[in-house]
Amino acid sequence: MKNVLRTAAALALLLLAPAALAQSRTAARSSGGLTHANVLVGFEDGDGNTGLALRGDVEMLPTRIAPNANVSLVLSLGYTRFADSYYGWEWNINLFKLVPAARFSFDVAPRFGLYGDAGLGMYFGNATVKERDPYYGTWTRASNSDVGLMMRLAAGAKFDLTPTFALGAELGVNPYFGDYDNTTFSGMLLASFRM
Repeated sequence: MKNVLRTAAALALLLLAPAALAQSRTAARSSGGLTHANVLVGFEDGDGNTGLALRGDVEMLPTRIAPNANVSLVLSLGYTRFADSYYGWEWNINLFKLVPAARFSFDVAPRFGLYGDAGLGMYFGNATVKERDPYYGTWTRASNSDVGLMMRLAAGAKFDLTPTFALGAELGVNPYFGDYDNTTFSGMLLASFRM
């Protein structure tokens, strides 16, 4: 009889543990203040030119808007470099970006979530072109700088490996307004650290 009671108690703990874990993770996701710091690396592509993209996010002030949904503020600092060269000709564009965004997060499962970002911010761009004279071998250099507005519309997914660390991926569309008048597409991998 004691073995039957022990077995029943063990089964009850196994059945209740996932629900308790889900509730504790949901409560952790809805805590106030700074909630996540994210590091993202990937690519950005526009007009057939692909560049390296890096970004750091700080997610803060989460507010629960539904049983499995939050809205929070994300402050992003990003950098993208486009570069190419042909015979006797080289160019590069460096973009530094500061974008605050609203993030809508959805808990799909206890360890898996989806999110969507909508942000409006600023970029600082610097473009440089170098051309080599075919007769004398000397280089001519020209550069231009610009400050303008940009948007970030993105969707991503995160999987919690531990209660404080998650991995994920994000796809985004980035319209730029100003001298760098372009719309780029980005694909990034992310590492997320719970604060």
